[in-house]
Amino acid sequence: MRAGWAGVALAPVDVPKTRLNFGQGIRLEVAVTLNGLAPEDVVVELLLGVPDYESIEQKPRQYGLPPSAPVDGGAKQRYVLDLAPEVCGRLDYRIRAYPWHELLAHPFELGLMIWN
Repeated sequence: MRAGWAGVALAPVDVPKTRLNFGQGIRLEVAVTLNGLAPEDVVVELLLGVPDYESIEQKPRQYGLPPSAPVDGGAKQRYVLDLAPEVCGRLDYRIRAYPWHELLAHPFELGLMIWN
């Protein structure tokens, strides 16, 4: 895992909308260079919250992006999330990826994570 992780990269497939009406949905697609890892070896998550959520009590909501079809002839794996946020107002989001295996004691045990 550690040897392959150095080549893992996230790239948005398209530019998402910057403004939504409450109840309106959005599709987020991320192409992940897996560098030889299997799609199920990597968790891709969206963290969605109010701006500067570190300084207030409200924690960001986490949404998993499940793997979808490979892209670029199989060189990258697409992860997709169709989301209709349950909250309104100004929201910030970040996308992260980290390794996953059922034998890990904690999801962040390996100390490997990338952000986009």
